[in-house]
Formats: sequence, C-alpha cells, structure tokens
Amino acid sequence: MQDLRVRIFGLSSYIMVYRFVTLCCFWLLAQPVFAWKQPIDSLQNELKKYSRLDTVRVQLLNQLGFEYWIVDPNKSEEYGLQAIELSRILAYDKGMAFAERIVGVAHWARGNYDPGLEYLFKSMDHYQQLGDSLGLANVTMNIGMIYGDQLNHELALKYFSDANLLFERLEKPGRIATTYTKIGTVYVSLNEFDRAYEFFSKALRIHEERDFLYGIAEVNNRLGILFMDQGDLDKGLSYLFRSLEAGEKRNDQYGLANNYQKIGRIYLQKKDLSQADTYLGRAYQIANSLGIKTTLKDLYLDFKNLEMARQNPQKAISYFERYVAVRDSIFNEEKAAQIADLQTRHATAWQEQELKIKQQEIVLLQQQNRLSKLWRVILLGGVLFSLPIIWLIFRAQQQRIQRNKERLQEEKQLRIEQQTAAAAKLENAHLQADRLQQVLERKNKELTSYTLNFIRKNEMIQELKTSLHQIKKSTDDRTRHQLNTLQRLIDSTLNVDNDWEDFRRYFEQVHINLLSNLKARYPDLSSNDLKLCALIRLNLSSKEMAAMLGISPDSVKTARYRLRKKIQLDREEQLMDFLMRMEKMDDKGANIPNG
Repeated sequence: MQDLRVRIFGLSSYIMVYRFVTLCCFWLLAQPVFAWKQPIDSLQNELKKYSRLDTVRVQLLNQLGFEYWIVDPNKSEEYGLQAIELSRILAYDKGMAFAERIVGVAHWARGNYDPGLEYLFKSMDHYQQLGDSLGLANVTMNIGMIYGDQLNHELALKYFSDANLLFERLEKPGRIATTYTKIGTVYVSLNEFDRAYEFFSKALRIHEERDFLYGIAEVNNRLGILFMDQGDLDKGLSYLFRSLEAGEKRNDQYGLANNYQKIGRIYLQKKDLSQADTYLGRAYQIANSLGIKTTLKDLYLDFKNLEMARQNPQKAISYFERYVAVRDSIFNEEKAAQIADLQTRHATAWQEQELKIKQQEIVLLQQQNRLSKLWRVILLGGVLFSLPIIWLIFRAQQQRIQRNKERLQEEKQLRIEQQTAAAAKLENAHLQADRLQQVLERKNKELTSYTLNFIRKNEMIQELKTSLHQIKKSTDDRTRHQLNTLQRLIDSTLNVDNDWEDFRRYFEQVHINLLSNLKARYPDLSSNDLKLCALIRLNLSSKEMAAMLGISPDSVKTARYRLRKKIQLDREEQLMDFLMRMEKMDDKGANIPNG
C-alpha cells in the first residue's frame, strides 16, 4: 500500500501537469459515458479500458455501484468499497462521500441496517464538509429509509422532512417526488392511509410527468400495499402489476422481489393457492440470490400460511422455523451492534482518560520547565545566599512531581483494570443473552408445534361431528339415540380444559406477561376472552382460531368485536398492536424496556 502511495503522489511536476491536461480532455470527451442512465455493460467496459488510479476511476466505480443498487446490492457494495479505498489514497473527499453512500444503501437493500447507518452517517459528514447540498439531501433521505424499515417512524419522518426541505431549496422535483413516496410509506405503517395516499398521488404525478420508471414502479408498489392493508385486494393487485411492469423495464431486481412477494400474499388472501405459490416462488428466487433478508423473512411467513391452507402442517412448521431463524438473525445483529456500541463507548472513554492523563503530564513538564528557568535566573542574579533555600524548594517540587507521576500511573493502571472488568462483564452479558435466546427459540417451537397439533385435532373432531350429523338423518331412532350419545362425547372432547391448560402453559413460557397483565387490568375478561387474546397474539387466521375454539369463523368475528368493546379499544388501534403493548407492561402498568 505504501509503494502505491509513493507511485501516485511522488510524481514529478512535468508528469502531474501532463496528467491534469489529459484528465481534463478525457473528462470533456467522456461526459456522455458517465450519464446516470448509462448501461452497466458500457460502464464495465470503460472501467476495464481505463487503467489509471485517479479520480476518474473513482467516478467509474461509483457509477457502477450506483447502477447495481437495484440489480445486485452485493456487487453495488463491492464497487463502493473499491471506490472508498482509492478515494482514501487520493484524498478525494467527493468520491469518498458518494462511495460511502453507495455502500450504505447496498446494506439497507439487504436488511443490514446497522452497517448501513454507519456508512451513511460517514457520507453525511463528508458532504457537510464539502458543502454539497444535493449530496447531503440524498444521504439524509437514505438514512430516513433505514429508520422507516426499523419502524422508527419519528426519526424516519424527521430525516425525510429535512431532505425534502433541501430538495425544494435546490428545485429538484424528481427527488421531491421520491421523498414524498418515502413519507407516504411511513404513514402506511402508521395506518394513516388518507395521508399516505395524498403523498403517493403527488409523487406519482411528478414521476409520470418526468417518465421516471424507478419512481413510477416504487409509488405503484406502495399504493398496492396501501390498498392491500385496507382489504381492497383487487385494487392492490392492479397497482402492484403496474409497478411490476415498470420494474421489469428498469431491471429493478430488488423491486421485482418485493412486488412478487406482495402479489403472492394477495393471492393467498384470495385463496388462489396456485397463483400464490407461483409469485412467492419468483420472489424467493430473487431475494435468496441477492440475500435480501427482510423479503426472505416475509416470504417464509407467507409460505407457512400457504402450507397451512394446503393442510401440510409439517411443511408449515419447517417454513415457520426458517422465518424465526431469519427474524432472529436480524435481531441478533441488532443486539451484537448494541454490545459493540457499548464496547466502543468504553474504549472511547478510556482514550479520553488517557488523553487527560497525557495533558496532566504535559502540565507537570511545563511546571518543571518553569522551575528550571527560575533557577537559572537566580543563578545569574548572583544571589548565592539563597541557593540552599532554592535547592530545598526545587527538591520538594521535584518530589511532588514524582508523586504526581506515580499517582497518575496508578490511575492509569486502575483504568486498565476497570476496562478489563467492563469487557468481561459485557462478554458475560452477551453469553447470557445467547442462552436466553436459545431457550426462547425452543419454547417458541414447542408452542408452534402444540398449536398446530391442537388445530388439526379439533378440525378432525369437527369433521367427525359433521359426518355423524349426516348419518343420523338416515338411521332409525335407536341408532340415532346411540349416535346422539356419541356426539355428546365428542362435544365434551372439544371442551376439555386439559388441552387448554397445556396450551396456556406453553403460551405463557413464550409470552410471559400478556395474560396476567390482561387479567389484572381487565378483571371482567372471561376465560374464553383470554383464550381469544392468546390466539390473536399468535397471529392465527379466523379459521385457525375457530378450529381451536370449536366455533365457526363468524363466531370468531363476533367474539373479537365483543372483546374490543370490553377493553374499550379505539377503532384506529389494531388488537395485535394492543396485545403487544400489554405484553411489554410490568405489573404496575409501566412499559418494560427492551434489551
């Protein structure tokens, strides 16, 4: 690396002037090559032909990384990292800022949020130092995208609003429209559908006027999700297919995976299992090849529901386990990042303390230097009778300096011991978190398996009841009487409390506080109400809950309505959100902190 720096920076004046003139000529001639919509193949050919290690090469690497954002985030990161390394050698801050933004967005596209934020904040610092308002606006919007995916709605809206103000000041309508799309996406997450539709409509109008395919595909995707969440499945499909058409023209692989997954989910809700399987399979092929963990997580949950609809409980359990694994991998990465952040804080505090000690040592040396000057002045003044007194004073001061040095050394040693103890404590906390996560995963699997078996058993008993009812119509009175006795026995089997006690035991091992908090805050809730709350928290469908409770799906809807009235739940709030909030409360009604 040192040899490379010498080769680049140690050139003679003549060669530097020659390179500058050559670079200017090349740049003027190559402007069409570096246009934003230049095909990837052309850019790669230009990169192969261009052998110089200078800022033009950085721009080519960055352009390739930018084009690969929506095609292959892995390659996007690869080119971005190459651009970062070369920019660092060349001290090329503008190229460094764009390259860090490219790597940050590539991490976001694959669901790696913490490293994505790390690179984006570095890019933001470089753009601020350069005074590049457009670059600053773009990276600000990218940071908002990560916070939006993490459901940190407040921070997401803050960064999107800041970016939008900059784009308006710079008169960039295309970027304003893109920001509108991001803001609308946040409002969909907040179930504020009217506000979301308002922002999406403004964004789509601007993108269509400018014929910006990527923006058109993105807005139509979000509109499809909006109507899907509102239950208008046909309208949702219409927008998603429009997004699919625009994304195919733009070769937006990331967007195509998302569209296929959402279309498959809608067909699953419409009970069209064949179409659902087709589109979910297409989404999986892209997401798996690009390593898009957020889309894979949603796909595994959709495949689990698809196999449940096909009455394949074993396959459903397999997909649910994959869903848990991907979800937990994202969770574990966030936990690892938090622990690394704690270690960084300790290391930073230690470095600050070392700097403080060094500064104190400098002060002591300065004091010693001042005393030496005083000594020389006294000698030059010829005050011989004061030499013994001065010597005593000097010696005492030296002793104080020595004691201070020894004390500082002891403090330094103490800081090292404290740092070692803190690191050991963090490591122990990490191990405990791993063990707790393993226990939770095992209990989660037990709960899932027990629930699926419970549902299957009740469905089989219900089918047996239906068959008995049909047989009773064509038999004599004596046989009918015997069948009635058998049916009562079956009914009693459906109402056996032992199964529910076992289910409750498995459920409370995973969702520890939910039922106790509900009973404490709402004492009027019946045992059937608590059973319904537990099944809703497991995100079961109405059909699955009906099988568990031994009632019809319509009765489940009625029970949900009565439950909302008992707990006086606002119309805007979802039962699932309410139950998750109740689970996080302690016995005094306060939220239990995460971690």
